[in-house]
Amino acid sequence: MGLDGVDKFDKVDRARFFLIVPLDFEKIALTELKQKWPTLSHWIRQSERQDEMPAVEIVPGGLLLETDLERGCLLNLLLKVPTRILLRVLSFRCRDFPKLYNKVRKIPWQHYLLGQLPEISASASKSRIMHTGRIKDCMLSAIQDFYKARPPSKKGVEAAQLLAVPTELYVRFEADECTLSIDTSGDPLYKRSYKTFVGKAPIRENLASALLMILQEQLPKREVSVLIDPMCGSGTFLFEHLFLNCANFSRDYSFLHLPLFKPFLKHYDEIKSAYSFSVPVPLLSYLGFDIDPETITGAKSNCTNAVTPVVFETADLFNFKYKKFHDKNMVVLNPPYGERIKTTEMAGGLREYFHNIVEAIIVTYAPLLLAMVVPRKILMKEKIKGYQVVQTHLFTHGGIKLRFVIWADKRQKIEDKTPL
Repeated sequence: MGLDGVDKFDKVDRARFFLIVPLDFEKIALTELKQKWPTLSHWIRQSERQDEMPAVEIVPGGLLLETDLERGCLLNLLLKVPTRILLRVLSFRCRDFPKLYNKVRKIPWQHYLLGQLPEISASASKSRIMHTGRIKDCMLSAIQDFYKARPPSKKGVEAAQLLAVPTELYVRFEADECTLSIDTSGDPLYKRSYKTFVGKAPIRENLASALLMILQEQLPKREVSVLIDPMCGSGTFLFEHLFLNCANFSRDYSFLHLPLFKPFLKHYDEIKSAYSFSVPVPLLSYLGFDIDPETITGAKSNCTNAVTPVVFETADLFNFKYKKFHDKNMVVLNPPYGERIKTTEMAGGLREYFHNIVEAIIVTYAPLLLAMVVPRKILMKEKIKGYQVVQTHLFTHGGIKLRFVIWADKRQKIEDKTPL
């Protein structure tokens, strides 16, 4: 059975989860979920749990699925594309505040909260209830009255006061349908915890991972040993590729503080203790370059924090003096595109600037694959110096419409390396 309105919780109860995903990356997120689901089965070896992945519904901005509570919460550790993972609490038809109050007051909050009042994020569309401020006030009033009838323990209230990230409750009204969800992630999942230095105008970690997964689609036919980012900033692309298949046990998550999850805490500790924290390096080496020495110093500090074999050096892509590169490399980058950072190389116009970047990369690195984030308004050439566009992906980041373009060296003989 599901969790909606239950007063007792059983370990094998099914729960509904909503994975919040950046728009335009829903299919990539589903592919990642399918690839990493077997890891959950490896972690959870209990006969009463089903190992097969449940049906998943794709909606704009997310994925909906039903699974047992432990699996759903542990997805926070594995998935790189979602922004956060919500646990559905209750869905019901509602057209007035008295009904909202009564429904919320009857929810068994002792399963979800330690005795604190949660932060509330409210949204409303095409509903009779539209005032988000009143929605928040109504819900807080209902939860307070629940506590009056069923006072929380002093120990629980004290534990809630120590939480680094407040528990957040999401309420959404859509066409008079109210959906209540509780956050299981805490900080957004793109906050990986390995980085203390953040460069100028960085790409978010979950977007970087999603783009790298798109780039991975080109790898079965090519033997790539080195990943290079010639405008690396804080090293996001390099670190995300390095940790693409690693679980993140190095940060806190809200689900660890949910009373519902308490029966699984011992098993969580066992999984964490058994997990190998040695980094399985997917490639031979990772190289990051940037023109700004301070940025490289910051990137190196991230490398130290993560204890990884990533090399950072100060270098100017347009005036590069370096030894010969490994001939089986690929290049990925998110260059400045004039919105927040402007460079002297942009003086001749953005289109010329981006084509100059591509040509400089081809001359300097001669990569098997070249992948770059480009503003959608810039029309790039399909063919440049023997390289041809093999894949593109449209997306939006920070309100800017972008295109992820992948060029391949068409002069190289391509052999299918896909395992039989």
